[in-house]
Amino acid sequence: MQMTLNGRPRTVITALLAPILLGAAPSLAAQSGVPRLERSDCPFERGERARAIQLECAWLVVPEMRDHPVGRTVRLAVAVVRAKNPTTTPLVMVHGGPGLSGLRIFLPFAASGAARTRDIVIYDQRGAGYSEPKLCPDYGAIEDSARRLRTTAERDKLWDVRDRACVASRAQGIDPAAYNTSASARDLIDLRKAMGYAMWDVFSTSYGARLAQEAMRQDPRGIRSVVMASPVTLGPARHSEVALSIQRAFERVWKECAAQASCNAAFPNVGDDFYALYDELSRNPLPASVTRDNGVVDTVWIDGKRLVSSIRNDILGRPGRLARLPLLVNELRRGDRARAAETLAGFDTNTGSTNQQVVIHLVNCYDIYGPAFRAARDSANALAHPAFRNDQLNDCPIWQTRFADPSEHKPVRSDIPTLILTGGFDDRTPTDQARRIAATLNHAYLYEFPNEGHDAPPAGCHLSILMQFFENPFQAPDASCIATIPPILFTTGWGERN
Repeated sequence: MQMTLNGRPRTVITALLAPILLGAAPSLAAQSGVPRLERSDCPFERGERARAIQLECAWLVVPEMRDHPVGRTVRLAVAVVRAKNPTTTPLVMVHGGPGLSGLRIFLPFAASGAARTRDIVIYDQRGAGYSEPKLCPDYGAIEDSARRLRTTAERDKLWDVRDRACVASRAQGIDPAAYNTSASARDLIDLRKAMGYAMWDVFSTSYGARLAQEAMRQDPRGIRSVVMASPVTLGPARHSEVALSIQRAFERVWKECAAQASCNAAFPNVGDDFYALYDELSRNPLPASVTRDNGVVDTVWIDGKRLVSSIRNDILGRPGRLARLPLLVNELRRGDRARAAETLAGFDTNTGSTNQQVVIHLVNCYDIYGPAFRAARDSANALAHPAFRNDQLNDCPIWQTRFADPSEHKPVRSDIPTLILTGGFDDRTPTDQARRIAATLNHAYLYEFPNEGHDAPPAGCHLSILMQFFENPFQAPDASCIATIPPILFTTGWGERN
């Protein structure tokens, strides 16, 4: 599926057509005052790829409270891959989460040769990744214990205790209201100015696209073009509608199975089987043995909610695993249940401890929680099947006491050329929400990749369209390759190869 919105030339776009030549870009020299750049050693191992590139690292020092520039500051970790022959606009890469690390995610791309003609700037947002402050660094330490609990209610109780302990531990430290998208957009603007760039291109993924939209609103003259991959909307839609978004993604799998003769013959009632399985596991969770990456063998319990979350987090975005989903549902319902349960549980082998969730709580709660969100969420839950209903952001009063003004939820109106990329199996940021973002952008191109889930790594047709836009954001990419993408070929037996 592809759509181009209002792609006609406009005076403001024509004025931007001339490329910005960087010439000799300034190095990361010491600065004074706030905001400022402080050159530093890189906070990560460079790796073999990074040894062949010109890599500079620094801290961006900004006020914690954006409306009170005198006082506590925070430091954002920044890395710049310098172009060998800079002839075009620099690119900044904005990570998602919120709470992930752009430096971990994007540095391999920048080190792969993408920086031949432009500087590539990568950074971690406030409180995320290598940046400061470090918010409840032991927050993820209980995850192994939570995995072993039998029911969702038991896990929720343990997580609630952890949340309250985290909030109590930082009561005398950070101001939680300082962690929000508007503040992060101002950080991004300060980073551009501190780097000495008059304008740059923005690449953003997932939540990072929500930040990019806010930057488009606050810094329209500083942005030449924007890429939004699996974009999160401004306002409450992404979280309030998640029950229906999940249901539609699951139903698309069942529909695709029904459209394939072999899958339909083997699993003619896969949707009904899934709902029956959900009800059964909600009453009687199924044990499964799984060996973690560290060699520890755990027994985990698959109840109805864990079934849904495992499919969402570990299957939908991975075509190879997605091809086996109807088979797994069938086997859990009436076949080799032990093998299917161990396969499903084995997809999640993460044993790391992370504080990413703390940033997610702070930012999402500040940005979107309030009466409008609760009303929209309750309306979506009323329409959704019980398997997908949720209490998203019910714990926000624990994390925040102040919230964004509803005016910040208004969609961005802009002439900035924007490429929007979505996946057909995306249960988090579905294409219909991306259309709402595109509807108020005067120079937007929107493409859906039918075999992808949320925030898929660019390859093949996806990568081709992305690179065309990077080359010339003022011209619609040739997206004819989308029509050649084959559908997911579902497997019907354990011995079949994907």
